[in-house]
Amino acid sequence: MEDESWLCHFNFFVDITMHIIDLNTKLQQQAQYVNEMYGHIIGFMNKLRLWQGHIQDPNLCHFPTLKETGMRPKKKTEFADRLEILLKEFLACFKDFKSHEHLFEIFSSPIHTDVNKAPADIQMELIDLQERTDLKAKYVEMNLGDFYRKYLNQDKFPKLRKFVASKMALFGSTYLCEQYFSKMGFIKSTY
Repeated sequence: MEDESWLCHFNFFVDITMHIIDLNTKLQQQAQYVNEMYGHIIGFMNKLRLWQGHIQDPNLCHFPTLKETGMRPKKKTEFADRLEILLKEFLACFKDFKSHEHLFEIFSSPIHTDVNKAPADIQMELIDLQERTDLKAKYVEMNLGDFYRKYLNQDKFPKLRKFVASKMALFGSTYLCEQYFSKMGFIKSTY
């Protein structure tokens, strides 16, 4: 505990762990669709990039434990390198999501999305949806799930509805899946 270098590293990792716990908490919130969860991941990766620059300055405003102790790493790039490794790990873990990013955008903002970037089978229905001024107003007023349930009519938007259902059905985390299994276990018990 008297080794200043070890304490400096320990405090840095305490701060990083707190940021990761914050991300984990955001990912476990209820009533989130996969696009929102992916947004949290992208936001965290952007924070990692920001912190890399800050820690080299050294601006420790995002590392309160490290700042409180007044310790500085011996090499300015030491912690920035650690953040770079963490960023590369996140990029590797979520590379599959990157290829679906445009689909998440269509799902989360069908009124404002570029139809040319949408899959060909839903382009016509997207145009029809975007032309409806009454639906544009409802889209702004309601949350996404309610909007799709109430106003994405099966008769008028069958392909778009199927596309939306495929995105709404995605489990963003195993936490939600485990939660449903727990509820089922409770229902099947003597209670």
